[in-house]
Amino acid sequence: MTWKQEADELMMTASQFAWSTVLPDIDLSLAAPPEPRRGARYGTSDTCWLCGGSTDGVGWVRDVWLTPTFTNHNEAQSPGSDSICQACVAMSSKPTWEAYVSAHPEQGLKTGHAMSWRSYSHVFAEGRHRCPRRPEWRSLLTSPPAPPFLLVLSASGQKHLIFKARVGHDRSWFPLRWENEQIWIKPDALVQAINAVEEGMAIGLARSDMESLQPATHRALKAGVRRTAEAIDGALPHHQQDPRLYALACHVAHKPSHTTPATTAPATEDSCSTDSTPTTTTPQRGLF
Repeated sequence: MTWKQEADELMMTASQFAWSTVLPDIDLSLAAPPEPRRGARYGTSDTCWLCGGSTDGVGWVRDVWLTPTFTNHNEAQSPGSDSICQACVAMSSKPTWEAYVSAHPEQGLKTGHAMSWRSYSHVFAEGRHRCPRRPEWRSLLTSPPAPPFLLVLSASGQKHLIFKARVGHDRSWFPLRWENEQIWIKPDALVQAINAVEEGMAIGLARSDMESLQPATHRALKAGVRRTAEAIDGALPHHQQDPRLYALACHVAHKPSHTTPATTAPATEDSCSTDSTPTTTTPQRGLF
């Protein structure tokens, strides 16, 4: 990779990085603005209203693409722009999602009513994309792919999150888009928090007990008062140090039936290659 290619990569927004990753599988025309019956086909701004990246002069006219149901106006990175880049359009588009799913039947991804990019969690890395299931996030976050990469963890499957994310360039400190929050992760700190949570779950406390740090009385008595107190005391410093990272640790921690202590590990070629299921379907899937 030349220095110019590296510089261009660093300047990519989340939408543009994600689009570049899946582009080989999707017809470019699916993201291009249609020929209008009247007026301009392309917006006049060189900067995308939504992600703030370059439109390369071929962005959608903002008011053509925006729908009355769009509610993320406060997330616009370039409010004065009248253009939306094709990458932002593509990564929130049902036709591009259906084209990607068709190109990857081996992943078992779903299409249909209300199913699109927002219905899944995502890991984008150079030339690779997967939609990990919830149990797989524990290893992904403690041992992320080689950079650059983009991590989007959806709990609801109802929100467009890709354009809100940030590209990670360092495995030792990187961003994760988790629903409405951008969390910066230090894997060593996350590992310690996960292990503390799983120690509590191993004695019979529930995930919700460890998240609230106020165990239900019947579970505390069954686990033993002393052991419960030790588990809570062990987890408390992690909650105090970084409440959001601790909440994430609770979310990705494994139940005792398939738990081994979390560790950090070097990246491998398959770090983001995982089986895929939707974050949600219609009706809503259970989270556990």
